[in-house]
Amino acid sequence: MTTPVPVTFTNLYSSNFSNPQADGWKLYNNDASASAALTIINGKAVIHISSAGTQTWYIQLIRANTSITAGKTYRLTFTAAAENNRNISLRFSKAAPLDGLWKQTI
Repeated sequence: MTTPVPVTFTNLYSSNFSNPQADGWKLYNNDASASAALTIINGKAVIHISSAGTQTWYIQLIRANTSITAGKTYRLTFTAAAENNRNISLRFSKAAPLDGLWKQTI
C-alpha cells in the first residue's frame, strides 16, 4: 500500500447570512405547485415551504458565480435542519445557456 497523500484544505467560500440579501443565494419556485419563501434570521437562511410541489427540484436555493477548477477535488459541507421530516437533495453543477434557456449540467 502506498503512503497516503497529505491533503490541504483551502476554503473556497463560506456563507455569511448576516445581511438581508442572503449573500448571493436566491430561492426559486420553479412551478406553480411549489411555494417557498427565504428569510434571514439570526445569521441563518430560513426557508418556509408552504407547498413543496410534485418534483424535488421545484424549490431551489441557488448561489451562482462560484469558480471551480477542472481536475480539482472539492468537499462541500452544510448544516440543515427542519421541524418536520423532509427530503433534501444537493447538486453542485454548472449552469450553461441552451437556446436562450438555462440548463444545469454536471
